Amino acid sequence: IIDSYVDTRFHINKLSLIATARRKKSSRKSREFRIAAILEAARDIFIRDGYENATVADIAKHVNIVEGTVFHYFGSKQGLVVKVMEHFYNEITGNLIAGLSSIKGSREQLRFAIRYHLKTLLENAELCRVLFKESRGARSELIDDIRRLNREYIQPLNRIIEEGIQSGELRASVNPLLIRNVGYGSIEHLLWSHLFENRTINVEQSTEEICSILFDGIL
Repeated sequence: IIDSYVDTRFHINKLSLIATARRKKSSRKSREFRIAAILEAARDIFIRDGYENATVADIAKHVNIVEGTVFHYFGSKQGLVVKVMEHFYNEITGNLIAGLSSIKGSREQLRFAIRYHLKTLLENAELCRVLFKESRGARSELIDDIRRLNREYIQPLNRIIEEGIQSGELRASVNPLLIRNVGYGSIEHLLWSHLFENRTINVEQSTEEICSILFDGIL
């Protein structure tokens, strides 16, 4: 009888532990799903209304939750938009690094990075419009966060230039900061003209023009 009782209790405890684990797993999935839904809604509304005009109430309504839930996960509207930007930057940085891993040579890696950067910004033009406006705002509370994310995003490009100098493929006197500014700065101006002046951009042509300046100079 005692053995039967112990055996029964063992199975009950085991089932209880399994049920608890399943509830925790379900809770984690529910939390992850809710956070993803909030971030997706926030991205859409920040694009539609801009950071200043977007409200947490609108974002919460879009996901069919109360405002308090958004604040529970993100703390504030600034915390939310920073997470939206971080999600965007992490995605494009990861894809850039993955793409570079199969390319040999600093020049070809630079070419790939420039094409990828230009293509990615054009594909996410409306979100970039929000980032541009906020990064240009003298009093924007997001400037430091945007600059931090940009610094992290350009690290692969810095590494390409440094490795090219070390291997002798790029001359030792090359200024990595200047190369980065010429490449990405040119793309930023192209995107600005696309967003605010409705100019059409040919990705391949623009990539080759920027690479020609970087690789061959103007002589």
